[in-house]
Amino acid sequence: MFEKALVAVDLSPAQDALLAHLEDLQGWGVQHLVLAHVIPLGYVAGAGFAQPEEFRGWLEERAAPLRRAGLLVTTSVSTTGLVADELSSVAALEGASLVVVGSRSHNLLYELFLGGVAQELLRQATLPVLIVRLGVNGHAVPLELDRVLLATDLSDASKGAEETALGLAPKAARIDCLTVLPGTPSDEDRVALERAHADLVQRIAAAGGKATSRIEDGDVDAHLADAAAAGYSLVIVGKHGQNWLEGKLIGTTAAKLCETSKLPVLMVPTPKR
Repeated sequence: MFEKALVAVDLSPAQDALLAHLEDLQGWGVQHLVLAHVIPLGYVAGAGFAQPEEFRGWLEERAAPLRRAGLLVTTSVSTTGLVADELSSVAALEGASLVVVGSRSHNLLYELFLGGVAQELLRQATLPVLIVRLGVNGHAVPLELDRVLLATDLSDASKGAEETALGLAPKAARIDCLTVLPGTPSDEDRVALERAHADLVQRIAAAGGKATSRIEDGDVDAHLADAAAAGYSLVIVGKHGQNWLEGKLIGTTAAKLCETSKLPVLMVPTPKR
């Protein structure tokens, strides 16, 4: 499913924590990484870098251990006034099937969802985007598929997230399918939802995976926060689902999930009709 991933790298010290776990993506099926850095126009030289060749040298140093781990790794350095646009263009030109970005502190996470390059990258993304939380101490969690949480409202807009879960199913130890009902559904609606969940679980099993069904009532934020503390290694959500994602770039619940869970979150765009 994911054979080639573009990794957006900003050359900050925190990036080493992300790079240290990229070899885990081989367990997702990734064989080729593109380490991409974009130099904004008007950039003031810092951290000992002034020329594109020096940035490329930094990337090549970080690529070496990934190559030793068995990955094909290429690097990309470009200069532009629109960083997110350039990263999207590079991903398209490279034929990437996944984009990986890191987020750091609470303040930077706020910027990630409410402004800045990463928000624009997520807004225009036509590919799944994996958001990896980087701790202030330079720590990042492994990118493993031990126990995966698929948060879906079962709408058409969540089909991309569900299809991604199906693609990862043979590689995941278990996928828990979670739907939270913010209101009080009728008995008929609940029966229909249970049938849809049973069908999703069966499809995951047919794809070679193991899945469970969770249908909860109440507050979406609270249930996702509880789920994030329950030992999951990855959360998959749709980029523009209904309820908690409707009408916004990513919605506040997904942003809170990234901030509080410290888990990798895979945002999957709405499928094209």
